[in-house]
Amino acid sequence: MDYDVGHNDGQENEGFSGIRRCSNGLIVAAMRCRRPSEQQHREAQRAAAQEAQRAAAQTASPTIFSRILDRTLPADIIYEDDQCLAFRDVAPQAPVHFLVIPKVQIPRISQVAQEDKEHGNQGKHRVTKRGPALSYPMFTLVTGIVGRWRALLGHLLVTASHLAQKEGLVNGYRIVINDGQQGAQSVYHLHLHVIGGRQMRWPPG
Repeated sequence: MDYDVGHNDGQENEGFSGIRRCSNGLIVAAMRCRRPSEQQHREAQRAAAQEAQRAAAQTASPTIFSRILDRTLPADIIYEDDQCLAFRDVAPQAPVHFLVIPKVQIPRISQVAQEDKEHGNQGKHRVTKRGPALSYPMFTLVTGIVGRWRALLGHLLVTASHLAQKEGLVNGYRIVINDGQQGAQSVYHLHLHVIGGRQMRWPPG
């Protein structure tokens, strides 16, 4: 069912947006909500990541990274926060080679992509010439319809970039995510390789 949200008499941030009598006789009211603050947006992202962690923890099988996370296997840890852990690779392929892993066990990046697509389709909303009832950030905050892993994946990339700078990789580096058998994935717990300190070549092997 499509909604014509009408107009809001210039009130772009909050208030009544419009009504329409739909084909089934129902009268639909659309409301504009106040645009979220940066803190609210961060809290929404954090909540989505935590929900993803809880869901994945119920289905994933333990790996060697699980032992590093619970400290039953030693590792040269260089960073940790509430969402991820970073440690040096035991078989480095360059002067600097470390891994960034989520604390929740996501087996493969391809599984993340499929789930994110499914949730993204649920999140689509119809708009009319008069525009959507909610801006996209507000829409995701209010409805909670987001790809379950988007916030977490973004956090992994930002963390990798931050650590690369701390490691002195000012002239560039490579971030690698292996997926599945043909992608040469050896541990089925999503991880980012950050490799640098030498000239990379293309194409990779």
